[in-house]
Amino acid sequence: MKQINIFTGEPEEDEPFGTDSPINQLSIKTQNEKLYRFLKSGNIVNTFIAQRKWGITRFSARIHELKKKKKVKLFDRFVTRDGTKFKEFSMKPFPPKK
Repeated sequence: MKQINIFTGEPEEDEPFGTDSPINQLSIKTQNEKLYRFLKSGNIVNTFIAQRKWGITRFSARIHELKKKKKVKLFDRFVTRDGTKFKEFSMKPFPPKK
């Protein structure tokens, strides 16, 4: 039975949230699914949240797979906290800076 792509509604040839990585394919697929659901719920995510909640150490790779392979529209912004600059991602636009 073919899976339906949640973004296009079309049948998929391969598994949704799959990865090109030759190792840890199930773990990466699960990380992508959790990350997608978290963002879809209206949350903001960054590398520190991803590490703490799901043990994701290659956060930028997971974001890349969502954006490029699954065509998820993500908004991003740079944030600086305690002298550390990093990006946050959301499926909703961020409010403009004041």
